[in-house]
Amino acid sequence: MARRSILIIGGGTAGWLTAAYLARMLQGSAGASADIVLVESPDIAPIGVGEGAFPTLRDTLRFIGVDEAAFVRGASGTFKQGIRFTDWVRTPEAGGAHHFFHPFEAPFQPEGMNLVPYWLLKDQASRLPFAEAMTIQHRVAAAKRAPKRTEDGEFSGALNYAYHFDAARLADFLRDVATSNGVERIEATIATVDRTEQGDIAAVRAADGTDSVSAVLTGG
Repeated sequence: MARRSILIIGGGTAGWLTAAYLARMLQGSAGASADIVLVESPDIAPIGVGEGAFPTLRDTLRFIGVDEAAFVRGASGTFKQGIRFTDWVRTPEAGGAHHFFHPFEAPFQPEGMNLVPYWLLKDQASRLPFAEAMTIQHRVAAAKRAPKRTEDGEFSGALNYAYHFDAARLADFLRDVATSNGVERIEATIATVDRTEQGDIAAVRAADGTDSVSAVLTGG
């Protein structure tokens, strides 16, 4: 089977997470037949803001072989147990402040019974908010408690959870993960994209036009 080449343009969390995932996935395929190159511009800084994730990120990090404690330290991470929607139904000016909390933990189901339809039957004005009636996660979060205990294993806990993290630090962390698994990093700024008559990408070219970079970017 011919060896494939995969080119990823741009770093940041999206680029490096993609690179790390592909490197791990293709390592497990027959022959590990792919070269992965990521082009990252030294002149375009990643967006270094605080970001949040969904619980599925835990499966992704586990798959690429990340140690959870190292990830939390490296990305300045904290646990995220749900999403709070503030002033969702009405604003303070329109009748008082309002919010609701959407927990990541699934609704409590004693002996497999789904209690949500019974909650919906209650009058909306008198029933408890969904998070309070269906899970205990809102109380855990309000008490500033973690969703997992010290004895819980990696990427698991008593309650479902995701993370908040520093996006710039996470990108640096994932860069180390990806390059340690064989991803090649090139510093360059893409200036032009060549297309075929059908509109497909034929080549991408760096701004400095150096032969070594152009050769890699065009597959030469």
